[in-house]
Amino acid sequence: KSVFNEDQIVIGTIKSLEKVYCIDILIHAFVQLKQENKNIKLLIVGEGTQKNELELLAKKLQIEKDILFTGKIDYSEAPRYHNMIDIFVNISEYESFGVSVLEAMACGKSVIVTNTGGLTEIIENDSIGLKIPLGDAQLLSSKLRLLITNNELRNKIGNNARQLVLSKYNWKNNLERMISEYEKILK
Repeated sequence: KSVFNEDQIVIGTIKSLEKVYCIDILIHAFVQLKQENKNIKLLIVGEGTQKNELELLAKKLQIEKDILFTGKIDYSEAPRYHNMIDIFVNISEYESFGVSVLEAMACGKSVIVTNTGGLTEIIENDSIGLKIPLGDAQLLSSKLRLLITNNELRNKIGNNARQLVLSKYNWKNNLERMISEYEKILK
């Protein structure tokens, strides 16, 4: 069950609250959008050394009522939180693989990521998710605005993302592929 209303659009992230994940940039992008659209909320799931600083930033920007900081959640709860989110954001400075992005995509969510590390391998083009350069709150705001105002595009990207995860990141298929590679090496 979601804590948000059906008509609200929820932007969210599920990450440790550490500097490398640039959640302050997400908050700055959100505040720009909040002035235009009163019907959006921000969900920040996680715990970390930046928690107090991020909560203070939300207060300073006078948007603390529009942001839900959940703190740490049990990993088994991640799908429930992913399903509360309409647009998943992972704008980290570096990401080796991006498991949380794949989890969001598996839940059929549109995603916005930075064009860094393993995220560039997952989000191959704009039909699967949107990419931005590192540290660009203005462009993040613009991409979020596009997805907030265009339900059809947001849903299409989310559906494409889910299909990609089902076809390319299926555990059983990947395990069979790995076994096949090991068999080739052994021969």
